[in-house]
Amino acid sequence: MPRRDLHFLTGALVGAGIHAIESRRNGEPVTFSDLAIFSLGGGIMACLPDMLEPADHPNHRQFFHSLLALGLIGCGLDNTLKNGNCDERQKRVYKVLAGAYGSHLLLDISTPKGLPIG
Repeated sequence: MPRRDLHFLTGALVGAGIHAIESRRNGEPVTFSDLAIFSLGGGIMACLPDMLEPADHPNHRQFFHSLLALGLIGCGLDNTLKNGNCDERQKRVYKVLAGAYGSHLLLDISTPKGLPIG
């Protein structure tokens, strides 16, 4: 994971940002403990693609590093947000997880290797 620190930091910022925006939108206080939890969750989730497909060779990017995976994450998030059985906190968690995972793929798409389609 040559870019692990960048992926973790980006995911942590995504997690904190989504939590802060959603908290403000819902009129909730933004607490340090919640920011820390959502940041940590985002950071870990942003590292998940390289945990599933370690960067041990130049062509390590397969399904979990693909445009298909990014699309499926987007579809899953859309379905979750439209689900009447999920409360706002659950939806926020899904937004953070999807956004952080997606941040990893968006960072990797800008590399010379890019991302495979599927």
